[in-house]
Amino acid sequence: MEELLERLVIAVEQQNSAFPWDSVISILALIASWVTIFFLLKERSEKNRPYMQISFELVRSTLACIVLRNVGTVPLEVKSLMFNETFTKQLQAKTQERLKKKESTSIVIFPNQKWVISFDTNVFNIINDFEEKK
Repeated sequence: MEELLERLVIAVEQQNSAFPWDSVISILALIASWVTIFFLLKERSEKNRPYMQISFELVRSTLACIVLRNVGTVPLEVKSLMFNETFTKQLQAKTQERLKKKESTSIVIFPNQKWVISFDTNVFNIINDFEEKK
């Protein structure tokens, strides 16, 4: 009987000195929680960044305009706008100067708001008279 108890004690001691599964499980749980926190923070930062949509639109049926819309949830700042030079050279001189000044600008567009840039010409002039249309 004594020998049996001694063998049991030795077996329990060997079991305790074996691989520590409780430590491994706690480390894996810690790593999983850090990965989850990382993905949550990444998703939150992407949600809180500005999103801008740029489109060509007709205002008052034929006036050609470029519309910049903030479709995000935070304000966005437009720091510079550059237009195709071969296209803008076909516009009136006054409009060319105004568009050239947009290369260094600072305009804040708030969420669900838009900013309209007019080319001061109608779409039919662009289609019929302009060689460069983009």
